[in-house]
Amino acid sequence: MAEVDLIPLGERVLILKKETPEKVGSIYVPETSKEMEPTEGTVLKVGDAVTEMKPGDEVFFGRYSGFTFGRNGVKLVICNEEDILCKIV
Repeated sequence: MAEVDLIPLGERVLILKKETPEKVGSIYVPETSKEMEPTEGTVLKVGDAVTEMKPGDEVFFGRYSGFTFGRNGVKLVICNEEDILCKIV
């Protein structure tokens, strides 16, 4: 997992966002198709009030949930625990 120097507060979760591929095999994935896909990532750190998530969980979260930003060369999302749609088991 990526090394990140951030600690989420309260009910917030820090997620490493999974990038959508530019192409699958020899077929390019258009931008409009990427917009329709659910957003997937790995939980890196959780705030002290988070009850359901733990670091290492694979999750789906809402496309427009939280705040997306780049840090140390990786794309991260910080969002409330309630914005996470489900865990991937």
